[in-house]
Amino acid sequence: MKERVIKYARMVQIEHTLFALPFSLGAMLLAAKGLPSIWTLGWILVALVSGRSLAMGMNRYADRKLDLLNPRTRDRVLPGRQLGLLEVRMFLACTAALLILATAMLPPLCLKLLPLALLLLLSYSYLKRFTWASHLVLGLCLATAVAGSWIAVRGTLDSPAVMLGLSVMFWVAGFDILYAGQDIEFDREQGLHSIPARLGLLRSQIVARLFHGLSGLGMAATGVLLEASWLYFCGVAGILVLIGYEHVVVSGGDLGKIQRAFFGVNVAVSVTFLLTAALEVALGA
Repeated sequence: MKERVIKYARMVQIEHTLFALPFSLGAMLLAAKGLPSIWTLGWILVALVSGRSLAMGMNRYADRKLDLLNPRTRDRVLPGRQLGLLEVRMFLACTAALLILATAMLPPLCLKLLPLALLLLLSYSYLKRFTWASHLVLGLCLATAVAGSWIAVRGTLDSPAVMLGLSVMFWVAGFDILYAGQDIEFDREQGLHSIPARLGLLRSQIVARLFHGLSGLGMAATGVLLEASWLYFCGVAGILVLIGYEHVVVSGGDLGKIQRAFFGVNVAVSVTFLLTAALEVALGA
């Protein structure tokens, strides 16, 4: 049983939850100006974890044949046949059901917007077969989690949540472009669409910088809409320094340290935002 759980965790890359969860929890803290009720907090966590597991499981299921052809990904759980397809389909059904249940326990607007969220979560994995905009759609998937956490607290979708969601969308799209640089040749050979495959490595990194600049502006604008204290803007400045370091690491097309840039720096960005939100509501509000 333990080995099975480990394989499912590997399939959905449970450690990458550190990208999405802190931003969503930060949005929750800002919306509640503190901690919401235990009921709301609990169902938000269930929705976030089940939604991300559904999205990652679907991504691995949709890409299983491509992952087998790609030397970088052929040791993943599904290409290696460590889990059966029926098991994965059951996993997807269970995580979808859990997401629906959690959403139903939250304010009505969450349930009304759930079909859109499900469409994004389930379609993203196929979009790179048709459009380079898949990077932005991936960002939009995480943005819906941020907006959903806000709605779960307030019951409404307010302008700070929209702005923060857009910031997260551009942040995710930017680092996804950097990460996709590893697969330029494979994507071109397989006819897959990505910004690196279309523009080349160096020009795609310029696009990533542009997206990350927009993300930083959006986070600052979120603070303005919230009438946040200086603590919040100091946190945003720290995030911009971290993102700048990420681009220094991969500058000139050097992807030898991409794992450090992708995982370590982006976890630091996400956690910094959560700490910033916590300090803002504790000391600055």
